[in-house]
Order: sequence, then structure tokens, then C-alpha cells
Amino acid sequence: YTVWVPAGEDVLLNGEQALAFARERHLFATGDFARQQHQQEVIGAILRKIMRTRDINTLLDVMDAAGDNIQTNMSLQQMTGFMNYVLQKANRYYDQEHVEKIIIGEPKQSNGEPSENMARVKAFYQRWKKAMPQIPIEFFDERFTSVLAHQAMIDGGLKKKARQNKALVDEISATILLQDYMRSNKHRL
Repeated sequence: YTVWVPAGEDVLLNGEQALAFARERHLFATGDFARQQHQQEVIGAILRKIMRTRDINTLLDVMDAAGDNIQTNMSLQQMTGFMNYVLQKANRYYDQEHVEKIIIGEPKQSNGEPSENMARVKAFYQRWKKAMPQIPIEFFDERFTSVLAHQAMIDGGLKKKARQNKALVDEISATILLQDYMRSNKHRL
């Protein structure tokens, strides 16, 4: 079984390639030392990618996947320290950008009942509120924003392949959510 890993400094690897790169030791003169260095490089790249992520749903998906697929000998204290580090970085960003309030989409079913995602969103809400109490955070009904986003993409002439890009749909949905929030809170702004 062979996995091809391209040579180079800034190479984008898929999961299978990253795993092969992090495990290989026989092809390198320094053996296990090279493997340890490569493992650190892969973990560093994953962390940098996570730190650049601006989509809350993506971060929650990563956390869910990590919880199901990663075994670690890190203590709870170490993991909490890492989360605190991530939140400190986020805090610096929000300080620099002068964020006044965070609006989170409240996932509801069409009948107004909370959707199955609500538990994940509430968990994020609680973590955020505890980590950054100085920034108000508020829920706003996100029903039908994805439908409106898809319609906006069709109206904008986007091809079917572009309309299947979940990140783009989420970005447009977030824009619609924020517009609706601002429209409904015009008297309070």
C-alpha cells in the first residue's frame, strides 16, 4: 500500500497523505526524529487551519470529528489550556476589530421547535459566554436562511457546482441572518 506525498514546502495534503507523512520514518536518514518532526508539522498545520476558520459550524464539526476520532494522552487540563489559547487568539481578533456583539443563528425546525443542532450551538454559546463575557452574544432565528441563500445563488446565476459549496451557502446564510437581525432590531441599533 503506497501513498504519494508531493514534495515541497507549502503542500496541501489530504487526510490520507497527512497521515502517511506523519507516520513515515524508514525513508528518512534521521528515522524517528524525522517522524516526530513531521507529526509536529501536521499538527501545527491543522491548528493553523483551525485558527483561520471563521465559520462556527466548521469549528463545531471539527470538534465533533476530533472527539470521535482522536485518541490522546493529553490531560483534561492540557486540553482546556489549548481551548483557552484558541479563545485568547479569538479575543485578540475581536479586540482589534472592535466587535460589539455576536449574533448566532438559532437552529429551529419549521414549527418553531429547536432542531437537533441546538444542543451543539448552546454548548458553543456557553463556552463563548464564559470565555468572553465582555462581548454580548445573542441568538436569532435562522429558519429558511439556507433556502434564501440557495435562491440568491440561483438568482445570481451561479452554476450548480458553486451552489453545492456548503461554505458559500453558509456565508450567504450568515449574511441573510445578519441583515434580518439588523432589520428587526433597527429601533435598538
